[in-house]
Amino acid sequence: MERGPSNGVALQAFLPQAQALLEIAQECLEHLQLLGDDSDACLCLTQSLDTLARGASAVGMHTTCEFIRAVLAMMPDSHMSRLSSAQALASLEGCLHLLDWHLQLVDPCSGGLALDCSEQHRLLHRLASAMGLPVPRPCTFCRLPPEGEAVPAVPAAAAKR
Repeated sequence: MERGPSNGVALQAFLPQAQALLEIAQECLEHLQLLGDDSDACLCLTQSLDTLARGASAVGMHTTCEFIRAVLAMMPDSHMSRLSSAQALASLEGCLHLLDWHLQLVDPCSGGLALDCSEQHRLLHRLASAMGLPVPRPCTFCRLPPEGEAVPAVPAAAAKR
């Protein structure tokens, strides 16, 4: 569980901005899914995510910031053409969906985020595989197995809850 900022006011002020930035990123992704490789949409997507990561860091949402940074690390200009596959776009969509959950689940007063990092690790693996890139290292706030080791699956009973 992530411990958040001591200043809940800053976090509460950031959350609407974070949601707006995520919506912009999702619109850019939809544009890419409909029209394919578009450098303006890619730039808008990366800028929105970068601004979101910087804001998350500033208010102490470290797990969220590191997850976004891991996604962005796979999206430099030299790799943007790899993002045009349907599988890569679907994987990125999963990452943005998880970011939405980050923003919805964060405690708006304490900044705490009860999060099982295995899902974000799986999504990063999926995105890296779809783009033909090495898998990024897990965030420092997650207790995940080292690269190359299997991430434990969610037990069937827990998945049904």
